[in-house]
Amino acid sequence: MARKNLRKVPLHIHETMDRLSVSEIVAGCTRTYSKKDIEEGALKHLGIVVGPAGMVMPNSVVPESTRGKYSRRNREGFVVIRRDLPKEPNVQPHEVPSWGSLSSTHTVYLPHPRYPRDLVAPPLLELETAWINQDSGSDQVLLSFRLNEPLSRQQADFETKLLTNLNLLQENIGSIGVEAGNVPLADYAKSLNVSWEILPPGTREEALERIFHGNPGTPEDRQVVGERYDFFHSLGASQFIRGFSGFRRYFGALLPSGIALFENVHYGNAIYIIFSGWERLSQLSRIELMSGRHGIDFSRVPHRGEWQGSVRRVIADAEKRLG
Repeated sequence: MARKNLRKVPLHIHETMDRLSVSEIVAGCTRTYSKKDIEEGALKHLGIVVGPAGMVMPNSVVPESTRGKYSRRNREGFVVIRRDLPKEPNVQPHEVPSWGSLSSTHTVYLPHPRYPRDLVAPPLLELETAWINQDSGSDQVLLSFRLNEPLSRQQADFETKLLTNLNLLQENIGSIGVEAGNVPLADYAKSLNVSWEILPPGTREEALERIFHGNPGTPEDRQVVGERYDFFHSLGASQFIRGFSGFRRYFGALLPSGIALFENVHYGNAIYIIFSGWERLSQLSRIELMSGRHGIDFSRVPHRGEWQGSVRRVIADAEKRLG
């Protein structure tokens, strides 16, 4: 079933743009598919198929007109009825019976007033694609998509163009998102992998300095990370870890039982709990790692209500289960 078009830019998209803090934005998103999905033609409309030699994927494609209103407009253009202007004479052909004949007709041109029309040429935007976990050997295929039109947040029609591009994503991918427009797709794909580092022993202040790694961060970010440090310490953390993914920073801790906890430094996210094999899971891309598709090895607790108590209960249950 086709997804409904967006009528306005969603709030979470605006929040993401504010966090990116860049002047140029592109519509883009990352999704995980099973190999079976692709074999059964889930992305055939984008030329992404499985052939005899493996998966075939073009670097970019102009979406098919049949995907929806915005895809059709992207390929064929469209007409804007200018109801803000006065009507003007327009002549249309009509077939009428010929005089004295019951079987023949002829064309007459009858004038009638109508609003002016503007023809908008098709922009022919391309959807660029990248295979993120190509060498992982996983049954899950992680793909990134973005439209090849950077949009300046200062331009007068930014909101209108962004809405159009988000709807193009919606019609063809079934997901929406935005990214920094000044980062090439290949570089963005690389940034999805989280690089982890176990912090050396030290004081609370030394740990915070290493987590921010020369970037002072906002007072709010530093306060939140300090609070998380104290919370992890109260759980009996034996080591602290930090991670980097592009401009994003992650902070976490390792418990003596082998359980790992981590979260995005930016306030308002959830805390993630890995019950076993954190070294293996941490090599997955950020999107895969946070997708919740790793069964009993992975849990997520949003920062809502008494989330600290929820984390303690999840850890206690896991430690009983793991023995």
